[in-house]
Amino acid sequence: MGVIQLHKPYGSQRLDNACKRALQADAATYLRIKNILKNNLDKSSLFYQDLEEDKPHIPKHDNLRGASAYQ
Repeated sequence: MGVIQLHKPYGSQRLDNACKRALQADAATYLRIKNILKNNLDKSSLFYQDLEEDKPHIPKHDNLRGASAYQ
């Protein structure tokens, strides 16, 4: 059975999200993608925010010590 056959029961959006998740984990096998869909792991909003957003993962903050602290 091929991955494309998972389209019927789960739909194209969920299949696409599951494939992205499997690829991100370097584990893009049929069984892995099927398990992602079966366990609704493709719906994890935090995971897809990280994939979609092109932002650094370190929060922006002010330098509280300033340059004088490094002399």
